Amino acid sequence: MANNLQIIRERLFKGYNDRLASEFLPAGYLADALNCFIRTGEIVKRMGYTIVGDDLGANACQGLKGVRFADGTQRIYAVFNGEVYSKTDATTSAWTALGGTLSTTANVEIVPANNAVYFFDGANTVVKVTSGNVLSTVAAIPIGTIGVWFHNAMHVTGVSGLPNRLRISNNGDPEDFSGGTQATLDVNPNDGDYITAMAPLNNELIIFKTQRAWSLSGFGTSALTLANLNERLSGFGTLAQRSVVNTGNDLLYMGFLGDKPVVRSLQKTRFGTIIDGGIISNDIETSLDGINKARLSQVAGIFDGRNAWFAVCHAAATTNNRVYMYDIISKGWVRHVGINASVFDSFTVSATPQLYFGEASADSKVYVFDTSTSDNGTAINFSITTRRYGGGESEAKKKWKYLKVSAEEVGDYDITIDKAKDGFSFDNLGTFNLSGTGTVFNSAIFDISRFGATDVKKTTFNHSKDIGYYMQYQMYDTSATSQIKIRNWEVLSIPRRIRE
Repeated sequence: MANNLQIIRERLFKGYNDRLASEFLPAGYLADALNCFIRTGEIVKRMGYTIVGDDLGANACQGLKGVRFADGTQRIYAVFNGEVYSKTDATTSAWTALGGTLSTTANVEIVPANNAVYFFDGANTVVKVTSGNVLSTVAAIPIGTIGVWFHNAMHVTGVSGLPNRLRISNNGDPEDFSGGTQATLDVNPNDGDYITAMAPLNNELIIFKTQRAWSLSGFGTSALTLANLNERLSGFGTLAQRSVVNTGNDLLYMGFLGDKPVVRSLQKTRFGTIIDGGIISNDIETSLDGINKARLSQVAGIFDGRNAWFAVCHAAATTNNRVYMYDIISKGWVRHVGINASVFDSFTVSATPQLYFGEASADSKVYVFDTSTSDNGTAINFSITTRRYGGGESEAKKKWKYLKVSAEEVGDYDITIDKAKDGFSFDNLGTFNLSGTGTVFNSAIFDISRFGATDVKKTTFNHSKDIGYYMQYQMYDTSATSQIKIRNWEVLSIPRRIRE
């Protein structure tokens, strides 16, 4: 009978897939992956975050941006309840209130330009902050919802009553819009659509509407000299400025396919041509279909150098309460809860870039991701669900024998493992403790790491009379102090003879 033992080895992981039934998932895919990072050789519980500054009241974060001025001064700016705040570090010391007359509810886009920082809300006179941290109004800048500093000129759109108009400043001066007709560009006006987002992609400015996208290129010494304004996409666009994420040679953005939200790609090829990169979110089609479609304009994204994060309103939520994260290397997805982000930013205050986000709910806080094992004191619920094993030979029952799991010895933390046979509810299989094992030698002759100790721990779970067509596992942890690093596992079973 031992000669009939079948072994399924899971080694390299991609992400989760809820588009296919879990028994049809290929090797490397999970049925679910919650609050984790998936790397080539391991699954890691995600890091946590801590609060930046103090609690500023009971309002969502309207805008967030880290800025480095020409004199080397670095500050983080945030907007709550229409007021601008600043900090010079990521500690819990109090924010400095700068004032402001901005909208108390609208998104505020914060744009560094020409050694100043500008704040756009689409309803009130633009305000700016200088390197001296002084707030003032700038009546010369059009009152728009979006501003982009591109090719040494300020590009503004979202002006009330002009849904297709782009205003462009004179070169080198984000406050000088005296260029007349050269500074005014109507992008396919009166087409029944409106500009929703702008983002640079290499040497071009991409201008999105809800159903189309254009690219603008041009230079000038004092005013814009337009080189090209080409339509790049027809039938696809976005509703959310903050959903557009630049990953280098791609813009990823939240759009629609029929009535389903999708994440699409706009790519620049090695030949310099911008093309539609297609849908990249097919793996999580079911998850994205659960987004509150009436709140797609609130989607917020960021790129951290490897992963693109998209915060969305899940189910009936009216503020962002879930994050879907895409690994541009593995092309896989995971999901996060506990990260309620209205806006993200990546900025270097200390030695390395860190990811920040502003609270989306009525809780005026900014957070920074760090080495914390909790979300500002709240436990991170880590969980993975494997694919359903046995789908390749679903005509025959199997005697499920063992599950062998390998993980890193990271401390006295427990992974709970449940099993589910043939799609029935999960029940407990056992607990896997990640504390060190073996004898450690320490002497003048032998180094302490050479005998009796290892950084990997392997545990075998024995199934008790489990006979069925399929087997599936959940591995999870809900501690506020734990670190989890799962390397691989094997599933061992013996096929049963098919009765005639």
